[in-house]
Amino acid sequence: MNPTWESRIDQFWDSFDRQDPGRMTSEIRELLSEREVNDAAALYERASVHDSLGEESDAVVLYRRALDIGLDAKRKPQARIQ
Repeated sequence: MNPTWESRIDQFWDSFDRQDPGRMTSEIRELLSEREVNDAAALYERASVHDSLGEESDAVVLYRRALDIGLDAKRKPQARIQ
């Protein structure tokens, strides 16, 4: 994992604003564009944004895909709960 990417993900969540879904979606897309299409952590983060914006059905598909690919120990328990 790239610690710089991880720290930017943390910053993203620290400033997350449910009232501005367009900005949140745009910001996460930019961060995720740095990762491979089938990167489990990126899929998880994308799912989390959907989940946080009330788009649970979109999130579930991505959480499952991230788990199937091999999600890291940091994110795996939360993905299972979600």
